[in-house]
Formats: sequence, structure tokens, C-alpha cells
Amino acid sequence: MSEEKIRDFFKKFGLLNFVMSISLVVFATDMKLFDRLMIGLWINLGYLMFYFVISMVPVRQLNWLKKQNKQGVYKLQRKMVLLSMRFAQAMGVILCLSFLLNGLFGKDYQPIFATFIGTGIFLGATMAILKIETNH
Repeated sequence: MSEEKIRDFFKKFGLLNFVMSISLVVFATDMKLFDRLMIGLWINLGYLMFYFVISMVPVRQLNWLKKQNKQGVYKLQRKMVLLSMRFAQAMGVILCLSFLLNGLFGKDYQPIFATFIGTGIFLGATMAILKIETNH
């Protein structure tokens, strides 16, 4: 998978996330308006922040270590970052599935809207892995 493809997925899921958040605000009449707005806001912020933080911070950390000429620490850190990003990918998938199954088979439909947080984690970790493997 390429960086362009991941960015394309990020944009498409972001648009779908925004549309679903708007539909939550408009159609979920069993909650107060303020609560609906806050849920929509937090789901969108969670999606964006997890993607950007997970895709940028480990790469910048490795760039800093590389500039410091600490090769022994850099090699170990690269392996640990790749391992943690694989773990983040798995957790993103598990989080998506748990929210989706909880929303579909539970009595509450609202966890379905939070599946995009797991998607942001997965896409961010995938982007970080791709950047680390191609540039480091």
C-alpha cells in the first residue's frame, strides 16, 4: 500500500465519519442536542488526532535519533516502533470490531459511530509503518 492510497482512505473515511456525525446530530432525538454535538465532535477529533499523532510522532522520533548518530539506540528503537505500530494496527481493528458488534448486537446504536476512532488508529499506524520502512 502506498502513502497516496492511505491518504485517500483517510479522506474517504473522514468524509464518511463527518456525514455519520451529522446524521447522529440530526436523527438521534433520544439525547439532548448538546450531547449529540459533543459526541459528534469527539468522534471526529478522535479520528483526526489518532491518525495524525500515530502517523507522525514515531517517524519524527526516529529522525531525531538518526540525526544524533546513535546507531545502536536507533536500530533498537526502530524495531520497537515497528512492533508497537503493528500492535496499534491490531488494536485499531479490535476496537473497530468491538464497537461495531456492540452497536449491532447491543441495545445501543451509538458505539457504531465510534468505529472511526479505530479506523484512524489503524490508518495512522499503517502510515507510520510505511514511512519507517521506506525512509529508515
